[in-house]
Amino acid sequence: MESRADQIERENRNLRAFRRQADDISCLILNTDLPWVDIEIRIEKLRQEARRLFPQRMDLFERVYERRFQRLWRQWREGGEPDPDEPGRAEAGFGAGKAPEFPA
Repeated sequence: MESRADQIERENRNLRAFRRQADDISCLILNTDLPWVDIEIRIEKLRQEARRLFPQRMDLFERVYERRFQRLWRQWREGGEPDPDEPGRAEAGFGAGKAPEFPA
């Protein structure tokens, strides 16, 4: 049986790996010319991992990580700041191969 200390260490390893994946996606947006559709695939994989690790906290994934990726895309790929008056995000995730559309 796994001790409490071992459980905490496993959870910390999972969290570090998750953060590293999110940072990798951010780096792809900032440092490559990878098209949005390919970034979106990686975001979906990260979303699935979040659902596995933190099923009751998916709202945080959407508020923190999805918005971070969208903001980085706009600032570094489209060359501008996010528009706070832009309409709400699409219902089904980021959309078909284009940058997501939801307020920063």
